[in-house]
Amino acid sequence: MGRHQGFDTAEVVQLARDAFWDRGLDGTSLPDLERATGLSRSSIYHAFGSKRGLFDAAVQDYLQTVVRPVSQAS
Repeated sequence: MGRHQGFDTAEVVQLARDAFWDRGLDGTSLPDLERATGLSRSSIYHAFGSKRGLFDAAVQDYLQTVVRPVSQAS
C-alpha cells in the first residue's frame, strides 16, 4: 500500500503556477519549484510525473480558474 499524500494538490499547483508565470517553463528549475511548493523533487515527480506534468497541471488550473470564468461571464 502506498503512502498517504501529505499535501494539497490544488495548492501545490497554484504555487507552481505562480512560479511558472514569473519565469516560464524553461526558466523555472526544479529547485525553484521545490522552494515555491515546499515539496521535494521526488514528491513532485511522484505526484506529477515530471516538471512538464506539473506545468501542464498549472496551465489547466489557470484555464479553469481564470479563463473559463471570464469567458462564461461574457
